[in-house]
Amino acid sequence: MTTLNEKNCGDINGDIGFYLSNHNLAYECAVFPKSDDCVNSNAIEKNSQSNIFIEFEIEVDGGFGPYQMCNPEHGWDTANWECLTYCEEPPNCPTWKSQHNSLEWMGPTCFCENGRSNKTVGRVNQTDNHHHTPPKNWPKQCDAAGLVDISAFGYCLNSSDVKVIKTLPSASVADCCTACGALNDACSGWVMPDGPGGACMIVTGEVDDFEHVSGKNKCLAGFKFNHGIGHISDGVLGGFWYSTPTAGECTGEEKPGDGSGCTWRVASEGKHVNSSCVNAFIDEVVESAGHSCFSKCAQPRNEKTACYATCFAQTINGNATAGILPMTKEAIVAPFSKAFASNNPKQGGCPDVRKTALDRDQT
Repeated sequence: MTTLNEKNCGDINGDIGFYLSNHNLAYECAVFPKSDDCVNSNAIEKNSQSNIFIEFEIEVDGGFGPYQMCNPEHGWDTANWECLTYCEEPPNCPTWKSQHNSLEWMGPTCFCENGRSNKTVGRVNQTDNHHHTPPKNWPKQCDAAGLVDISAFGYCLNSSDVKVIKTLPSASVADCCTACGALNDACSGWVMPDGPGGACMIVTGEVDDFEHVSGKNKCLAGFKFNHGIGHISDGVLGGFWYSTPTAGECTGEEKPGDGSGCTWRVASEGKHVNSSCVNAFIDEVVESAGHSCFSKCAQPRNEKTACYATCFAQTINGNATAGILPMTKEAIVAPFSKAFASNNPKQGGCPDVRKTALDRDQT
């Protein structure tokens, strides 16, 4: 049986959302091959097309706790996994020294070390997990443009290393956000080295260069995390993600809620399916639903182009300005369910890779 110790899993909606959120990596890496997402990304996201979906039935005691982010050590060592509690934003992590993992600072999201010994099954509602609460003094124009106040976390953009596409000689924070929002995906954020009233530089591209500034530094900055052409939130379909710590696993005859203290166990293990098979069926449904958009692309099936990435995200998210409604969750989920219900590709099914491997060994 495949182990779920120190792993994350999700229900159908949560798992598909994870795939969709990484769908634009092909485009991102074609445009920004040296970006962090493409060079140092977690092995799971980076190889999302070559993973395996596994069907599990899990029994839990129902006492869900904080969700823990479980990933391969160092971002690549899939033989060893570690779990850390995820905090949506500081100051939920107790101190600055806890706002990092072994790969150093992770931005305004953070990892809390106190999650390591947690025995409880963690759960997070993906629908609720992606709504940041803006600071009280953060202008509504900034929140509307999807800009996060990184200055509130003690960080600023290094103005000497960003690509500036527009400069406002004298501006307020609201002015910066309005200008950035008007440029849509061309704007990644802005930086005001001298604070409100000074020059505001609107920047573009993959901006990973943050600098830690002291409380006396006037520098302010707003940045669009996980935003850009083809961006789809991993909570777009809602659903839940779970974490299953080794410390809470039932062993032997133990069962959740029997007084033994264990919190979860794998009741059964189902099909093992290549993610490339499942994902191809999902893509087919999306491309069909967004045919009017994809058909206008010079290369309608080329995932490395901005046109494809834009059409894919627009079909999933909708576009209120263009009057395009988003796909229904049911339509997106349907091919995932069919993939496990059948082994016949003509019926939308995907074969169990374990049986396929056994057949090869016997020939």
